[in-house]
Amino acid sequence: MKKILFLFGFMLLLTTSLFAQRAAVMEFKAGVGISQADVDGLSGIFTTYFRPAGYTMVERTQIDRVISEQGFQRSSLTEAQMVRIGEILNLSMIVIGDINVVAGEYNVDVRIVSVESGVIIATDGESFKGSYRNSMKQLAQRLAGQVAIKPGQTVQAAPKPKPAASRTTPFVILGYLKVFPNDLGRFDSEPNTIIRQINSQEQHGYNTWRLPTNEELSLMVANSVVSSSDAYMTSDSRRSGLVRLVTDKGTAQEIAEATRKAEEAARKAEEAARKAEAARREQWLKSRTIGNLVWSDRSSSEMNWNAAKQYCANLSEGGFTDWRLPNINELRTTIKNCSKTELGGECKVSEKNGCLSDNCWYPDGSCYCESRSNNGGYYSKLGDPDGVFLWSSSTSSDSTDSAWYVGFGNGVVGYSHKSNDIYVRCVR
Repeated sequence: MKKILFLFGFMLLLTTSLFAQRAAVMEFKAGVGISQADVDGLSGIFTTYFRPAGYTMVERTQIDRVISEQGFQRSSLTEAQMVRIGEILNLSMIVIGDINVVAGEYNVDVRIVSVESGVIIATDGESFKGSYRNSMKQLAQRLAGQVAIKPGQTVQAAPKPKPAASRTTPFVILGYLKVFPNDLGRFDSEPNTIIRQINSQEQHGYNTWRLPTNEELSLMVANSVVSSSDAYMTSDSRRSGLVRLVTDKGTAQEIAEATRKAEEAARKAEEAARKAEAARREQWLKSRTIGNLVWSDRSSSEMNWNAAKQYCANLSEGGFTDWRLPNINELRTTIKNCSKTELGGECKVSEKNGCLSDNCWYPDGSCYCESRSNNGGYYSKLGDPDGVFLWSSSTSSDSTDSAWYVGFGNGVVGYSHKSNDIYVRCVR
């Protein structure tokens, strides 16, 4: 007899453990007049006393783990997301609650939802102003009694997790609009964190998923991708509702390749521009080089000596900024001293061997005399018109208030007071 009783007890224990149901209390939501921190404290008390017979309660840490893995926002979990958490954790039921405070009175409403069917299987509520622990305890015990599995009651096996949506590829509408294969769930506000996570993972090959516009949602309804009876969130309204993402961009791989090609084209264009600029600068330097000096384009307007020095120091030309006034010797090397004959006070120039000079003394020995009217015998490769005088950086030894200049129309080399206005040509 003892053996029979022992065997019966063992089988009862085994049966209970095999068919034990799993349940969890989800985080209650804060409504009017109460903070989420206070609600967490009250729901914690409820969880302590909610122990329905025949159920194993799942710890909060397991729920938090699933929330993190699914990319849900803990502070704004929808009921659909809570049910999905229940499916993943293989729960039979979940407990959902809301707490509001009106005129100093706490109002707690709790409902128990079947994970398998999504149907509410039990509800209860409590209102109180004081003794909240006792009130939450009584509410938890009453609800636990409603769903407790009584001795001899037939117990079904806990529901299996529902399979994910069978479609694994995006819908394509009109050849350009790609639609995410399934809904993300119902949300009160745009689930930016989840969308960023989906894009960072390049789900289904794309990293540009976003909310649809109202027009795009109309296309989705017209093509039977989503139902017109369901409320969907759009980028135009962002009202609470189901979330289905779309993109009108190429795949992440296509975008990356297009970006690479654009960057390569920009690099080649930049290199071509750099070479063209280098060639231009080389030509510019060649056309303005006399001996070992580069001369600025043409003489500036007339100015005093100190202003002339500052003008060259501030000059930016040909991509260079290291300009200065030439010294007197540098100015002289640009003058070609052609032979001349004085006839009645008029200076005449004779041509010899194709050069308008008998003894051009430019350093390289070439003849650079330019053909001009017979009004002077001194000419310059710089091409300045007759009568132009240029400042040098050399101070006159006869007067510290004066500096040397050279005249290119008549070959005059002299000095002038620094306050006088004379033309400027810079060198580097």
